[in-house]
Amino acid sequence: MQALARALVTDAGRKQLATKKLGRHTLLRVADCDASYADVKTGRELRTAHETVAQKLDLTRDTVKHARRILTRLGFMRTVLEGRYLTTAERQQARAAHGGMQLRIASTRALTVPHEYAEETVSTPLVRRTKVLRLSHLGNYSPTRAQGAPEGAASRRATIRKKKALPAASSRARHLARRLMRELKGIFHQCSRPAELARVLDATPEALVLSPRQLVDALDSRNVALGQDALTHVRNPAGWLRRALPVALAVRETTPAPSGSRPRPTWDPVAQRESAARAKAARETPAGRAEVAAAKAAIQALRSPSRVWAA
Repeated sequence: MQALARALVTDAGRKQLATKKLGRHTLLRVADCDASYADVKTGRELRTAHETVAQKLDLTRDTVKHARRILTRLGFMRTVLEGRYLTTAERQQARAAHGGMQLRIASTRALTVPHEYAEETVSTPLVRRTKVLRLSHLGNYSPTRAQGAPEGAASRRATIRKKKALPAASSRARHLARRLMRELKGIFHQCSRPAELARVLDATPEALVLSPRQLVDALDSRNVALGQDALTHVRNPAGWLRRALPVALAVRETTPAPSGSRPRPTWDPVAQRESAARAKAARETPAGRAEVAAAKAAIQALRSPSRVWAA
């Protein structure tokens, strides 16, 4: 940790921190957490996932991933074995061992000290910088196995793919999404965005005629019908809403709704303007003027008498 602190104040260390926009204190916290999980004598056998360290330090997964990448570039970490998905047989063995469903294994890493910062020689040889063991259940000649580039081939340039601009959601969908985020703030993931929910709502026009309270009640009825009323956390709110919304609307149609939660009629601006014009024309007639005058007189009678201020 002392060698790492000295390396971070050098020009190379500052440059690496600037590339990922990461603070020195945050990087030291991640390194200290990794050191607590690694073997005390050799620094090996570090098998924690990014999510584990992020949850312990109250950071995001990308922050931990960037910090470990900087540690690797500075020479303070090596990847001994890359993580991968388990095969079917390995999943069954893991389930028999600990009783849980395990789909992946985390990468195995080793903490090292570069030669320029090492105070004494490490007796145990560590893995080379360019050597990474890649184990896979696929055969060497499997068509789905990634093959390395031949020797002498030119390195391919990194292509920058521009993200396709998504269409903007309607104002009604954005309003419903913001209210839905506010109502279900306790179970939705903290990084979720209302714009994603708004696009899902736009794809379901039947949901746009509902009020926010009616929409939440429909989702609650769906969870109760499916036995998911104990739902406490949704990591992908947009994907969950895309699957849950059709079922919630179907359950709402088959369940008699109370009078207070019935959907409002569809708003028609043309009909509203015509109704306002008819009401204005009715007020312009002699009978309408007399009715308005009588209403004003009744309002004046209900008002309290004006105060008389003393001179």
